[in-house]
Amino acid sequence: MSGISGRYARAIFEASQQRNCLKETLDDLLAANDLFEQNDELPALLAAPVLPQNEKEKLVFKIFKGRVNELVQRLVTILSANGRIKHYSSVIQEYGRLYDEYAGIQQVIAHTATALGAQDRQVLIKKLEQKSQKKILLSEQIDPSLIGGMVLQFGDYYLDYSVKGRLERLGESLLGISKERGI
Repeated sequence: MSGISGRYARAIFEASQQRNCLKETLDDLLAANDLFEQNDELPALLAAPVLPQNEKEKLVFKIFKGRVNELVQRLVTILSANGRIKHYSSVIQEYGRLYDEYAGIQQVIAHTATALGAQDRQVLIKKLEQKSQKKILLSEQIDPSLIGGMVLQFGDYYLDYSVKGRLERLGESLLGISKERGI
C-alpha cells in the first residue's frame, strides 16, 4: 500500500481501530460511495475550487449526517479540502484490503469455464481456507476460453490450473525443445 490512497486509508483505518468501529467504518465508506454514485455531480461539486471550503463542509455535513459515522464525514471533508476527492474509491479499496488483512479474510476470484456447482464451490472454499488459514470470500468469473479447470486470483497473484494454461505451457515447452534441436 502506497501513495495518496494508501495514506488516507491507513489513517482512517487506525482511527477506526482506536474507536473499535472497523466494520462500521467499512460499511459507511461503502454507503458514502453509493451516495456518490447516485449523484455523480456531488464529487465534482466537492472538487470545485470556486466553492469555498466552509460551504463544502456544510454540504458534506448536510448530506452525510446520520448516514455515515463521523470518521467517514471527516475523510470526505479532508479529501475535498485537499483536492483529492477523486481518490475516494481507491481509498475504499485500500481500506477494504486493510480490513480483510486485519480480520483474516482472503478475497479469491475463481475464473472458470463454467459455473462451479454448490458442492464444488464448498470443497474449494474449504481447501483454500485450510491452506491459507484465512476465511475465504470466493467470487466467480466465467471465462469459456479456459476450456476447463480454473485460474485462482488472490490479489495480484494467479494460480493457473486451467486446460488453456496447460496447453499453452505444453506448447511453449515443445517450442523450446524444437529450437534446441534446430527443428
